[in-house]
Amino acid sequence: MNNFDVVIKDNFVIIYSTSYVNPLNFTEDIEQELMALKFAGKVIFDLLLTVGREYNRYIEWEFDGKVFVGSTRILELLKKDNIRKESTIHFKRNLLNYDFGILPKSTLSIIDREITI
Repeated sequence: MNNFDVVIKDNFVIIYSTSYVNPLNFTEDIEQELMALKFAGKVIFDLLLTVGREYNRYIEWEFDGKVFVGSTRILELLKKDNIRKESTIHFKRNLLNYDFGILPKSTLSIIDREITI
């Protein structure tokens, strides 16, 4: 299993953690994958499986087509935000593929019912 999944949206990319291992530890691998996709722009990291339901779950970082530039920024998204809704659906689709070990069973149940977290 890869330590991250890349999902392309209209004008940005979401990188999902696939286990407790932080995908930010694999920035060179992510840069290579983004270059292969010929992507430049905003990258959002959803670190639910790394940090849980904490304030720093979502991180934003700019990618210039070759490398990440500038500093990361914590995104505080409201539960109504479409990114959060899409993340919940993405995690539900991958309940059997990802390592949800750090999350309590109550959170897994919420994901399974597609309740935005």
